[in-house]
Amino acid sequence: MKKTISKSGSIYIQKSVRNGTRVSSKTVKKLGRIDELMKEKNMTREQVPAWADSEIEKLELEEKSVMELK
Repeated sequence: MKKTISKSGSIYIQKSVRNGTRVSSKTVKKLGRIDELMKEKNMTREQVPAWADSEIEKLELEEKSVMELK
């Protein structure tokens, strides 16, 4: 999974998905806009992307645990 920041300042968590021979990105979760997250989480502009990285790690751990149960 990866973090994507759009030109408008929105942060998304995306995942690569193979569709036949093509690979595309699928949005897993929209975290929000940087300016809104700064106010909501009481963070600086530099802390928001680091927080997004920690959210990615949480989702990856959840996904891994679900895969192990199968």
